[in-house]
Amino acid sequence: MEKDELNKIIQDEGLTNFNLFEKHSVKENEVVIKKENKSWEVFSTSEKGSAEGIKVFQNESEALDNFTERLRAKNKVLEYFRKKGL
Repeated sequence: MEKDELNKIIQDEGLTNFNLFEKHSVKENEVVIKKENKSWEVFSTSEKGSAEGIKVFQNESEALDNFTERLRAKNKVLEYFRKKGL
């Protein structure tokens, strides 16, 4: 996957709660992708903002694929809780 494709998916699907390449400081309950030296890290943050499930990739395309999968899953969970009023 390429960055342009990811941006289109985010816009088309209305995905939220993410941090692309450190556009802002890490917040709670978001999916993060960032470049660290010559690798890419993808992880989620907890309700306290701590990193969980860090996965390291050696190529950007694979990292973007994983980021997209996590982001879609996170948004499904958040939508479920919104519908339940939680």
